[in-house]
Amino acid sequence: MNLSTSFMLTAMFILLLP
Repeated sequence: MNLSTSFMLTAMFILLLP
């Protein structure tokens, strides 16, 4: 798990929340 990958996945999840 790379930091960049985790950050991208988190960002996508947050964007999909609303």
